[in-house]
Order: sequence, then structure tokens, then C-alpha cells
Amino acid sequence: MIEVRELNSKKISNLKKKQDKIFEKYSFDENMDKINWTKIRKIINGAVRIIKLPSGFHLKTYKKGKMRFEFITPKKKTNENIILYFHGGGFVTGSAILSRDFTIALSDITGSCVCSVDYPLAPENKIVECYDIISSIYDLLTIRYPNSNIILSGTSAGGCLALGLAEKLIRDKKKLPSALILNSPLLDMTGKYKIVNELNDGIVKPGCKKGMAKLFLGKYKKSNYLASPLLYSNRYLPRCMISIDNNETLFTDSYVLYNKYIENDIECNLVIYKNAFHGFQKLGKKTKETIELLHMINDFINKSQV
Repeated sequence: MIEVRELNSKKISNLKKKQDKIFEKYSFDENMDKINWTKIRKIINGAVRIIKLPSGFHLKTYKKGKMRFEFITPKKKTNENIILYFHGGGFVTGSAILSRDFTIALSDITGSCVCSVDYPLAPENKIVECYDIISSIYDLLTIRYPNSNIILSGTSAGGCLALGLAEKLIRDKKKLPSALILNSPLLDMTGKYKIVNELNDGIVKPGCKKGMAKLFLGKYKKSNYLASPLLYSNRYLPRCMISIDNNETLFTDSYVLYNKYIENDIECNLVIYKNAFHGFQKLGKKTKETIELLHMINDFINKSQV
């Protein structure tokens, strides 16, 4: 099912202008491998305002070596689902703390626990090590919560990790997640597919995958399934919901994935927004439109349990 929605609120428009201005200086483009992301992260983390949990919520931080995540329990827990969430940031920035607007709102509206992962970032870490860590976290959750349904979710680069992990679990013959929730996902590092939409993306530029590959993949091939899980999408994947802005650079990734799901006769909901921006979903409850999206995600998750 494809659904098209238009965002006309002034708040979204203002936030889009703000995002575009920020990413004029630190854009994800063909030169992103020339930026000192380690230094940028220190600046961002030093200036970040830690988003506190609302009253009644519980947060537990897990740190063991490079296995790091926040486990959020909602005020009104209504189910045993665990949403395993991977933040965006081009594999070089982002964190669980910076994602709290979204993860707290997601936990609140779904009534589910959310495990928000601080996965190893590039350039210090490469793709194989990253997947080793997120696979270990998934295994830990399945052991600690054997009766829970796990939903994989990710935004932008985190969407690649979510779909890639699902593909890895299929190959490893492990328990599969009950659903995938992908927000503006990056799913293909090869640039194989012809762009199908008109681009107007101030955050992610068409040439970004080249620099990103240098930073995150190292010698790992772009065409391998962890780097480009879109190339390998198959009939064993769980149900999926995708949300994306129609002018995003990564729109083609979502559109191709949707069509592969339909070809494999697996349910997939593609929600296309107009007048949004890359990663707008992370606003959580800051706008009425993103609140509506969170309710759509909740409905999709609940349906996947039937």
C-alpha cells in the first residue's frame, strides 16, 4: 500500500530551513570523507541538550565494551514488544541521546519498550565490527526476553542496519523480527538504481555514498549484503513500513524496496510525505504530523502481531 501525505505546517517549514542551514556546512555529500567527524561529534556532544524522560518512564543504560544502548520502558507498558532502534547520521554521527525525541515518543505511543543503540561509528570503526555489535545486542534481547516480539527500526543509515540485520538473521537461521519500521532509510551503497524522483534534499546529497563507503566500508565491498541489503531483499523478510519525503535523495532506495516487497508478496506500507525533509520522523511529538505518523507506526506494529 502506498499512501501520500502533505505537510503544510509552519513548524515543519521552519525546521526544514534550519536543517538545510546546518547541513550547508556539514553536508553528507561526495566530500564527506574529508571531514573530521570525530571532532564534529565532540562538538555536537558537548553542545547537546540531554532530553530528559517524562515522569513515569524508566531508562536503563547498558555499557559493556562497545555494546551500548538505552533501554526505555514507557509509563504505560501495554505489550511485550521491544523496538530495537538504530539512529541515523551517515554512520559517522548520531547517538541514542540525540534520538530521544523520537524514541521516547515511540515508546509512549506504542506502549512498547525501545532499545536505542549506540552502535560503533566510522571512521574509527568499520561495517563488520558494527554488525557484530548490533547482532550481539539482538541476541542479548532474544535471550533476556524470549517471549517478546522484536521490531527492527532505523532512520537513514540506521535503516541500512535494520534491513541488513534482518538479512543477516535470515542467513544465520535465527529468530526473525516481527516487523521492520524504516524512516528515510539508506539501503544501497552501490548507487545501482536510477533516481526516480525530483531531488530537493539539503541534508543528503547524491554523491554521499562514495565518501560514506570510504569511511564506513573500508575494504568491504559495496555490493555485499550488509552494505547494500536492498540488493538482496527476499521473500523471507518480515512485514515492513517505510516513511520518506518525496524529494529526498534516498527516496529511490525506499521505492525500490517497496516494489521488491510487493514482488515477493509480503505486506509493505510506503508512506510518502510532501514538504518534509530527510529524517523528519525524529521530531517525535514536536509536530502534529509526526505524532500522526507515530500512531500509524503503532497501528502497523499491532497488525503485525495478529
